[in-house]
Amino acid sequence: MGERTRSFLCIEPEPALRATLKSWLDSLRGLAPRLKWVQGDAVHLTLKFLGEQPQEKLTEMRNLLPEALAAKAIRSFYLELSGVGAFPNYRLPRVLWMDLAGETDALCDLWRTVEGLATRMGFPPEPRPFRPHLTLARIKDPGDFSLALARTLTESDPPGGRWRVSCVTLMKSELRAGGPQYSPLATFPLYRV
Repeated sequence: MGERTRSFLCIEPEPALRATLKSWLDSLRGLAPRLKWVQGDAVHLTLKFLGEQPQEKLTEMRNLLPEALAAKAIRSFYLELSGVGAFPNYRLPRVLWMDLAGETDALCDLWRTVEGLATRMGFPPEPRPFRPHLTLARIKDPGDFSLALARTLTESDPPGGRWRVSCVTLMKSELRAGGPQYSPLATFPLYRV
């Protein structure tokens, strides 16, 4: 069996916005140090988790995704940060996330295109409805979600920002002791209007 690469397809906020998020996340980290915080420069919106795949499957994705995006004339669009929430809720949080607003219909069109291609390629379909968000932290024990953090999130304004989504990234994910390390394998530009 050949080498396999853990990977996913995603959208990344532009660098200036990631820097803003990193600074904000760094300020929250001290309020709940036991949470598994996402590194600010690694914040992204996952479109499709591909899992551990052989190189041939990733090459097939590299070849087919541009055609799928072109066939649907998926154009670039704008998203913006829009508040913070928790899955399933703040009382028993498992994931802390940032909501997204803006041209969400265009985002859903992009997600359907990616999901449709992945399904045709043999990846299992996503069983949950698409809920666009940026994961900020994972919470193993809800008791680690401190009252100070809850108060800060509900009483202060999280960072805002708007960016043009101009490409999809095929991202490699290497699991490490300090958290996952991401590196782009390929980018796929969206149609510019």
